[in-house]
Amino acid sequence: MDVSRIENFTETGLAFPFILYDGDEAAGLKDRYDAFQEQSRASRGRETFIKPHLLARWVHDIAVDPRVLNVVEHALGPDIMLWSSDFFVKAAGKGTYVTWHQDTPFWHLDPLDKTVSVWVCITPSTVESGCMKAVPGSQRDGDLTSEWRSKEGGASQEDLLSRQQMLSRDFSDEDALDVELSPGQFSIHQGLTVHGGQPNPADFDRIGFVLRYITPDTRQLKAEDSALLVRGEDRFGLYLHETPPDEDFSPAAIQQIDEVYARPSGFNDMVVK
Repeated sequence: MDVSRIENFTETGLAFPFILYDGDEAAGLKDRYDAFQEQSRASRGRETFIKPHLLARWVHDIAVDPRVLNVVEHALGPDIMLWSSDFFVKAAGKGTYVTWHQDTPFWHLDPLDKTVSVWVCITPSTVESGCMKAVPGSQRDGDLTSEWRSKEGGASQEDLLSRQQMLSRDFSDEDALDVELSPGQFSIHQGLTVHGGQPNPADFDRIGFVLRYITPDTRQLKAEDSALLVRGEDRFGLYLHETPPDEDFSPAAIQQIDEVYARPSGFNDMVVK
């Protein structure tokens, strides 16, 4: 791990790029994603976006890769749970975007500052493909929510977020860094770091695999929840423990994920596309 990239994480709430894969492994990520979705359609009758690490070994292997967890440990400490994950797709030429927001206020987690999101690049994430933009240091201002807007209550239908978080401060592109990544690279941001992204005018879908890590003492306030212990110990017992897939799309894996989707971290099996 390049320690210099994350040594100021407490101040910036953002660090990138880190290398997970390069060469053929990086180039093959899109094919693996396509094959995953093809198998999902055959096994589940639909594509899978939420918690794919519970259905396929190669996705799970990303979630527990030491190159990822070493970075996460620097931010959260030695005890780490994977609360959720998702394949996040910004379709080419569709005009969808992501408004400025913070992650953890959406998730009913307490405290708000013991979560990080790791964004693993599958297809090029550049300014030209609508890469994430993030505001360094914004996490130090805490929860900036002033109100929430639903799609029925005025939020844009083109916004990829399920609802719109109205912030008490205005942010612009000039405040933010373009988090440009190549396939196989990843970024990390703290759960309160303000971020968003413009539409994707490129001729390919911008695809990322996003992992949401928490500390075991982070409480879920909404309902009983589950998570996967990926490093260290769980001394608090606040979450039902998930298990890695025994094999890709096995009956046991599909049964587990169907149960998980009813919990807060399963987001009702929503489509992130």
